[in-house]
Amino acid sequence: MGIIHNCGVAGVFLKKSLSYYPSGGAAYYLHLMLEQMQNRGQLSGGIVVYCGNGAGLKRHVGVGLVDQVFRVKERNAYCSLMNSFASSSGIGHVRYATSGNGIEDRLILEEAQPFLRAHGRSWKEFAIAFNGNLTNDGALREELIKLHSYNIKTSVDTEVIMHFIAIDLKSISEKNKPDLSELVKRTASRFDGAFNIALVNGEGELIAFRDRHGFRPLVYGENEDLVAIASESLALEKVGIRKFRDVRVGGYVIVNKCGVKNGVYLDARNSHCMFEWVYFSLAPSLFEGISVDLVRERLGIELARNEPLKDNLNNDYIVVPVPDTSIPIAQAMSEKLGLRFVQAIYKNASFGRGFINKEFERERIIRGKYTVIRRKVEGKKLIVVEDSVVRGETFSDLGQYLWENGPLEIHLRSACPPIRYPCFYGIDFPNPRELIATGTANIEEAEKNVVKKMDITTMKYLTIDGLVRAIGLPEDKLCLACLNKVYPTKGGREKFHKLAINGVFSA
Repeated sequence: MGIIHNCGVAGVFLKKSLSYYPSGGAAYYLHLMLEQMQNRGQLSGGIVVYCGNGAGLKRHVGVGLVDQVFRVKERNAYCSLMNSFASSSGIGHVRYATSGNGIEDRLILEEAQPFLRAHGRSWKEFAIAFNGNLTNDGALREELIKLHSYNIKTSVDTEVIMHFIAIDLKSISEKNKPDLSELVKRTASRFDGAFNIALVNGEGELIAFRDRHGFRPLVYGENEDLVAIASESLALEKVGIRKFRDVRVGGYVIVNKCGVKNGVYLDARNSHCMFEWVYFSLAPSLFEGISVDLVRERLGIELARNEPLKDNLNNDYIVVPVPDTSIPIAQAMSEKLGLRFVQAIYKNASFGRGFINKEFERERIIRGKYTVIRRKVEGKKLIVVEDSVVRGETFSDLGQYLWENGPLEIHLRSACPPIRYPCFYGIDFPNPRELIATGTANIEEAEKNVVKKMDITTMKYLTIDGLVRAIGLPEDKLCLACLNKVYPTKGGREKFHKLAINGVFSA
């Protein structure tokens, strides 16, 4: 399987002299922001910062969690790192890859972001951090190799993007620094798919731009001390920014000594990824101004509204969340149904997020990751709430673990409709053969399939209509491709068509 990732990006630009800030300056704030986006990437992390005084850009990347990359537990090492990377602006990145446990640390480090492209002229030197997935990556690679004679060294989209930015810098102007908004327009217009890109150049200027569909969140804001950009609004709050807004869909933000400039390079065709609200984004964050936590509460209300057992419930039934994302969903559902909300499953946070883990020793991972409290489930009828059921691997083993603790019944409820089709825009289910609902004709068939495969009492998915109501945006403003095979971009449609003609799906 290829390395197809979803990540988090960050950017910082300081407004005052470096002596005013904590040691490290921009590097310090980037570390704080990346910590708040650990949910978006657990494989590697890093920063590139502008140090000024002719020092240009400096890069620090590493394998593992953010605190490991920055050596936080080694105080002297951390302080030394901050002193070495004292800076007035920079970008940061956290990453995970779908091939996860199978990748060697050497390869992870080679592909860790941000990527840095050195150059003798400061305005031609730059670094980029990328979040998303280009659906026309293959065609772009071929163009780089055949027309521009590039030797591409990695399998990640970030390198392709980096090379095209370098080409466009040269083609716009060989000798003079080009208008940065023109650079964004020329570069971004050739990309198909999902992308948020943060860039810092050798003059310390910060640029961020977003695809015309707005698949992933990207926000920016400022206070009297700094300007910051991030994939999660919570990251901005943690560096003291209380007022923020989304980078415009199909738009850009440029930050330099003249201030903050924003604009649009392509007309918007909003297709916001529903999975950001269901699972990926942090509960305190906002996506397109909509509270992630509030959406999850409304998902629970929608589940309760459609609960097939609601006319026959009694004190034997309890609502049990699979932590952590589903907790607000289960709480709202239990309140609506008048049932007890019981946290009978506890999670060991060191095991990371659900579907990032792979098949290697899966049952051992599940039993290490979760602990079932027997006294809370024994003799009870469980309504177990999951944010989503993607591959089914996690709950297949967790369900068996629950049965061993003596419940009378296990009723699984998913706050996301059946995921029946692959995602080509950066979420970790690009392979249709991995999806538990692949090949099912409708929601009822998908539910029967889950009951049979997981050996549970009943299964109920939320409907697409219920999901759309919970998010609160019109259906045509959302990307629901993994649910209904309506892919918003040409590249996504072409990829799905190839699967259809090969007999994986009906067209």
